[in-house]
Amino acid sequence: MINFNSTEALLAVTALVSAAPKGATTPANLNITHPTILDQLKANGLTYKQYTESYPGGCYVPDMYPDDKVTALYYKCHLPFNMIFNLRDTPECLSAIGTYDDYANEVAKGTLPN
Repeated sequence: MINFNSTEALLAVTALVSAAPKGATTPANLNITHPTILDQLKANGLTYKQYTESYPGGCYVPDMYPDDKVTALYYKCHLPFNMIFNLRDTPECLSAIGTYDDYANEVAKGTLPN
């Protein structure tokens, strides 16, 4: 079983979204700079979005929200898309990451990404 607050989990998340070479590690600053699955989806004209529980929105970059280990509801290391260096701080980031409420609304409207 993976401890989701461990280095093992962080490496698993990195492997999930990127084409990192075997044995590569994710830097402490959580910047994935390898090619990712998002690059492949975009190259094939597909859309994507990650829905995340307790995400504060706005391409939130700090390590946790609220910024307190005792009360934190969201951790950046649980959000692979926000670790992708080329996605963060771009207008595309705002549409690529959403909340569970966004998911429910997009299901209801029939506007989920493909």
